[in-house]
Amino acid sequence: MGVGHVLAGLSLLALAAPLAAQQNNGANGSIVVEGQKPEKKVCKDIDAPTGSRVGSDRICLTEAEWRRGEEQAQRAMDHENMRFNANRAAIENEKNRLNSGAPR
Repeated sequence: MGVGHVLAGLSLLALAAPLAAQQNNGANGSIVVEGQKPEKKVCKDIDAPTGSRVGSDRICLTEAEWRRGEEQAQRAMDHENMRFNANRAAIENEKNRLNSGAPR
């Protein structure tokens, strides 16, 4: 399994966990201005990770909540990508230093 698959799986888990917790709040946790309609909920089926015996979940959130969760997942992916690239660059620099015979 490649790094991309692992990161994609982690991002889905990162997205699903807080969203599932928010789902339980329902209308009680939302603020509605008088005369304004509450935001429509959008339900999505979240597939279980490949190889898992656990079934999928159905999560219902507002468009804004879905967008916020996707933004959080994207930030987490960007952060992991940056860490991966920094580690790869450090390893490459160390290999170059060792190959050049430079003292540590």
